[in-house]
Amino acid sequence: MSEKEGWDLMADTPCSLLGLVTVYEFKNLKAYHEYWWKEEKIDFRGKLSEEKPLYTSVISQ
Repeated sequence: MSEKEGWDLMADTPCSLLGLVTVYEFKNLKAYHEYWWKEEKIDFRGKLSEEKPLYTSVISQ
């Protein structure tokens, strides 16, 4: 559990809590509303690469 600027943030693991605090800081919230962590109206079409990334498996090395 963490408290920041009057907001109580709670998660099951330390990594989850760190992620939640990061989302909170990114959103820069001024007031509470349900599902405040969700990002609405994001359109990823045209923003994602069509090319397969170069990848070499650890097993092959």
